[in-house]
Parts: sequence; C-alpha cells; structure tokens
Amino acid sequence: MDDNAKLSIVDVAKRAGVSTATVSRVINHNGGYSRETEEKVRRTIEECGFTPNANAIGLRTNKSRCIGVIVPDVTNEFFAKIIQELDFYLLKHGYSLLICNSNEDYELENMHIKGLIEKHIDGIVYISGQNEIKNINEIRHIPVVYIDRAPLNAKMLILSDNQEGGYLATKEMIDKGCRQILLLRDVRCASTIRYRKEGYIRALK
Repeated sequence: MDDNAKLSIVDVAKRAGVSTATVSRVINHNGGYSRETEEKVRRTIEECGFTPNANAIGLRTNKSRCIGVIVPDVTNEFFAKIIQELDFYLLKHGYSLLICNSNEDYELENMHIKGLIEKHIDGIVYISGQNEIKNINEIRHIPVVYIDRAPLNAKMLILSDNQEGGYLATKEMIDKGCRQILLLRDVRCASTIRYRKEGYIRALK
C-alpha cells in the first residue's frame, strides 16, 4: 500500500507547517486562514495524496457536504440537464450530488426524502410530482429548493413562466390562422401543466 494512503491530518499539518486546526478549517471551508495558507495546505494535500475521511468529518460537523436531488425521471432530457449542471457546480464548491429518481411516484418521493434525512443531507433540490408535499415538516430543518414545479406549500421556488409559455404557443397558432386548437395534457395536476393550460385558455379568450 502507498504510504501516503496512511497519512493523517497531523502528517499533512506537519508537512505544510501549519496546525491541524488550520488543515481542518481548510478542508471544511470554514475560513480563518489566508489565501496563501489555503493554497499551501491544498497543495500539500494533493502532493501527499491525502483523502479526508468524509464520514468522520460528517460526524464531527453534522454536515455531509452532499446535496440530494429528487427528479421525476432521470431519463428525461430536461431533468438530466439539470442534474448535470448541478453536479458540475457542486463539485467546484466541494459538494457531491446524490441523485434520487422518483419515477413520478409519490411513495418513492417520500421514501427518498426519508433516506436523505437519514444521511444528514445538507440540502435538497426537489422536482416534485406532488401537488402538495405531504411530509413537509420532516424536511423543514433542511434547505430545500423546488425547481420547475410548485407544490402548494413550497417556499423557495425556481420556475419557468409556464403560463406565459402556454399563452405564447397558443397565440402563435392563432396568429397563423389556426382556429380549432387541441390541448393534450397529462392527467396529473402538476403546476407546470395547470399553468400552461391557463396560458392556453387566456390566448383563446
């Protein structure tokens, strides 16, 4: 086995000429050190091939440095692109991404939420198929950002203007001379579907 694999945080501190507390702060992005010191510690970590014990850090700080993302369908190109962008962004900031596929199933969503809570996840990016999140109290202490769909009791939302999209698509057809325009929609009541229908009806009126 490579001797570097046996190195501890104490060994890294000695090689970098700093305290173990400083190495710990750099690893955990806690601040309290200069840019020069951070570069020296990170360079030493890289040269040594030192890998911090994520489980030990998580137990000590009660943070997993992991973000969960719940998506309705990982094979959907739109959701896959969101996952890809999240993964790139989070890696740059020292976080990993845990992907949960709900398959548009409410029970699976709830199971994933329970699993993320048990893993002490630091935050959740949530694309929900539910009209209202039933177990909202279980994740009230975790930062949650809802994307694309707007459950009734969601707080932090990032949405496209689906009503305006439905309006513009229908208006384009009307402007091109169409008069009998059919709207085909999913039977579910996801906010995206409701808002697009509202835009469709607004354009027809």
